[in-house]
Amino acid sequence: AFAERGGQIFIAAGAGFDPTAWTRSAWLEGRGILPAPLKPAAAGRLPGEAAGDLEPFAIDVASLASEVLLLPGVAREEVEDLYRLPLFFKAVEADVAAASQVAPGAAPAEPPRVLARLTNGLPLVVERALGRGRAVLLATGLEGGWSTLAKTNAVVLLDRLLRSLLERSLPRRNLEPVEEVHLEVDAAERRAVFTLTRPGGEVNPLPAGALGAEAYGVTLTDLTRRGAYRVRAEREGSAGGPGARLWEEVFAVNGPASESELASIDAAGLAERARGASVRWVPRGEPIPLDGAASLAGAGLWRWLLVSVLALLAVEMALLAWLAARRRAAADRAAALEVSP
Repeated sequence: AFAERGGQIFIAAGAGFDPTAWTRSAWLEGRGILPAPLKPAAAGRLPGEAAGDLEPFAIDVASLASEVLLLPGVAREEVEDLYRLPLFFKAVEADVAAASQVAPGAAPAEPPRVLARLTNGLPLVVERALGRGRAVLLATGLEGGWSTLAKTNAVVLLDRLLRSLLERSLPRRNLEPVEEVHLEVDAAERRAVFTLTRPGGEVNPLPAGALGAEAYGVTLTDLTRRGAYRVRAEREGSAGGPGARLWEEVFAVNGPASESELASIDAAGLAERARGASVRWVPRGEPIPLDGAASLAGAGLWRWLLVSVLALLAVEMALLAWLAARRRAAADRAAALEVSP
C-alpha cells in the first residue's frame, strides 16, 4: 500500500543478504516489493572466502540506461570514467526474464527495467513501478566486502538514485497554468467538506467524487491565475456551521518560463509595445545623443526654469540693494538733523 500510494522503496544487497528468503517473502509472483525474483545463488565471491585469484566485476558503462544515473552538466564520457572506478566482488542475480513471464493477473503494471549492468552481464540496478511508487534494487552491497563502491567517487551513483526517489516522493505543489488538477483524498475523508481559495480570496466549494477505479478525491479547475491556491478539508459541521479543519494544502501557480526569457526586439516591436508613448529608437552602431531624451515633450523645460530662477535671483538682489541704499540715505539724513543747531 505504501508504494502503491506513491512511496519509494530502495533495496540493496550485501552482508548477510539471503536471495531465497527475499524472493519468498518480497516477490509474491509480482505482488511484492522486489523489482524481480532473485536466483538462489549470488554471483562472485568475497575476498577471503576462497583461495585463488579474484575475478571482480565492474560497471558496464555502455549499459547505463537512465538519465538519472548521469550527472547534469557533465559529459557522458567523464561520467563513464568515474563509474569504471569501483570493483564488485559479489552480487545477487535478478531474474528479469522470469519477472516478465509471471501469470496473467499477477503480473506487475510494467515489467522491471534494468538501469545498469555489470561487466559479467548481471543487472546492477533494477527498478519496477508499484502503483504510483517505485522499487529499486541494487544487486550488490556497500558493506561486508561486496564492493568498493563506497570507497570511490562513483558512490555518486547512489546519490543520484536516492535523490530521484526522494523527488518522486514529494507531492507536486508548483504548477504551470493548467485547466485542472486531481487531488486524491483518503477514503475516511469522503464526507469532508472541501473548499478552494483562489488568489484574491475567492472561495469556491469543491465537490468530491471518484477519480478512477480505486481513487477518490477532488478536482481543481481553472488554475490559470498566478498565485497561491489553498485546498481546505473540514469535517461536516453541525447545523450547517463550520467544522474542524482536517488539513490544508497550498498550490502555487506560476507563469510560463518563456515570459522570463530575455529577447531582443526591433524598432517596430518597440513602437508596438510603447503604444504611442514618446520614445526614441537609436539604431545599432549609432552614438547615443548626449541630450538623452531631449526630443521628448517638455524635455527642454528645465532650461527655461533655470533661466527663470536666475532672473528672479537677480531681481531679488537688485531689490535688496535698493532697500539697503534707502536705509543708508535715511540714516544719513537723521544724523545730519542731529548735528545741526
